[in-house]
Amino acid sequence: MIMKESPPVLEREEEERLVWLAYRYRKLKEDPRAEALLRGKRPKDREERLLLDGLLQGKEAREKLVLHNLRLVFRFAIRYEGLGRAAGLTQEDLVHHGVEGLLEAVDTFNPTLGYRFSTWAYHKVRWAVQRPIRVRKGEVSLEEPVEGTEEITLGDTLASRLPSPEEVAEGRALETWFKEEFPRVALLTQEGLSLEEVAWLVGEDPKEMRRRLEAAFRAQGAFR
Repeated sequence: MIMKESPPVLEREEEERLVWLAYRYRKLKEDPRAEALLRGKRPKDREERLLLDGLLQGKEAREKLVLHNLRLVFRFAIRYEGLGRAAGLTQEDLVHHGVEGLLEAVDTFNPTLGYRFSTWAYHKVRWAVQRPIRVRKGEVSLEEPVEGTEEITLGDTLASRLPSPEEVAEGRALETWFKEEFPRVALLTQEGLSLEEVAWLVGEDPKEMRRRLEAAFRAQGAFR
């Protein structure tokens, strides 16, 4: 059984602080002295002491970003558990791949582009969890029964993930509202996000977000 709890979502200011420290850490590691200092070499002068301080701060920031975003890994591992099982992958396998995606997100995020780290991490983790399923799906038939069943096939599992008309309508309304409220992270609307996922990504309460969404679109007939 995997742990489904993780430290709370970071406040935006703290997330940005850690992101910049982690970004600086990648730059500092390019210094030829960095590796030796991280291995325990004593700084010989003030310049090396400052370099070491920056490296240690950045390393700690990187670890915190990973730790506080593990819930995103668990979210995708749970979401794709059925598809993963059908492709011969356990939930622990999906968590492993998700963590790899999260590490990649931390190590490749560029805060100068203006997006939130959570936006980048969302896509990296989702892709990392989906990738092994897609590879395995290419090796099995859609008519093959899902493990532990005799009648449910992989094709049935895929079909069960199609959204209902109500979900489609809400998704369209949510997409429009999200683009207006958060234009700098509109890239997220290219994915099939639920309201709860959007709320998590932007650090808002789902109930309050739904209230705002319904108020914004009631006049247009999106919610009846």
